[in-house]
Amino acid sequence: MKRRDFFYSIAGAAATLSAGGCGSSQAGELLLGREFMDAVARFLNLPGTPVYSIDIVSTPSQQAWAMEHLADRETVIGSAFKTFIVAKCLQDVEAGRLTYMQLVDINDEIRVNGSPVFINLAGSVQLRSVLDAMIAYSDNTATDAAMKMVGAEHVRAFLTSAGLLSTRIPDSIRIFESYAAGAPPGVDIGWEGIKSLLQGVLPGTPRPVDNDQVSIVSTMKELVSYYKRVLRGEFFSNASTVSEFKRVHADGNIFFADLPETSIYGKRGNASWMEFHVLCYAGQMIPCDGVTVTFAFAVNWNGPDAGMAEISGDFNGAIKDALLAIKRHFGTAPAK
Repeated sequence: MKRRDFFYSIAGAAATLSAGGCGSSQAGELLLGREFMDAVARFLNLPGTPVYSIDIVSTPSQQAWAMEHLADRETVIGSAFKTFIVAKCLQDVEAGRLTYMQLVDINDEIRVNGSPVFINLAGSVQLRSVLDAMIAYSDNTATDAAMKMVGAEHVRAFLTSAGLLSTRIPDSIRIFESYAAGAPPGVDIGWEGIKSLLQGVLPGTPRPVDNDQVSIVSTMKELVSYYKRVLRGEFFSNASTVSEFKRVHADGNIFFADLPETSIYGKRGNASWMEFHVLCYAGQMIPCDGVTVTFAFAVNWNGPDAGMAEISGDFNGAIKDALLAIKRHFGTAPAK
């Protein structure tokens, strides 16, 4: 099992946007531009099934635009699902069930591979550090620790209440890996079992991660809907909680160096299992004050592991160039 973050084409659609605000130097209606169209075309030429949704809202011009491809298609999203656990933890902090300083146990009871921060830690850390590790480093042990704190059933109840009815999550990443490796449904093979799995010893016949029993699935339309609403505070009671959500997810900005003076809040997901590969990136960009660009991109494909790095680079490059083209259209005034 190769875990990195766990865990043909159509013509590009033209979008007509009105210039306005945010330092834009052009007037009247403009096409978003060839650069954007080329980036989308490159994305749609990725192998397998690329899907995306982009929603742009300009407060100064009181206009909105949407572009998408197969945005209602259920797609494996990998670690991009971790944002839902963060949201539920923050809700529990607001309700007084948790605190940011509350100690969270880190031990072999919840340990799992793909944990660059907590893989060898035995002890306890504050909840805020767990949330940071889960988003900034996509630490899987942090994820299962946080899931244990709030309960998978409560995260699912949150998803249902938010209308994210196509989104499915496992009880834990370790349960997800156990099922994919061939363990019976609901059986946790434990940390010793995971270590054996990493050595190629499986508990049963392996299963595809794209299944209807234990998987990590959503649609681009639901991810965009979620990020639009969570970032405007719809799921929280206090402005300070929205600020904390933004602080945590600012560390999920994978284009920090490529889009300076641009706020991006998001989470990436990528994984490989039995030559099935997953790439996903969803969140919201604020290119300048008064404009929000909420996006979700994903691709699932089958192919040799050797091609993963190249396709991942093409995936990142296409999304970066699409977002950069949008930013250039609206101007370069810093977001507030």
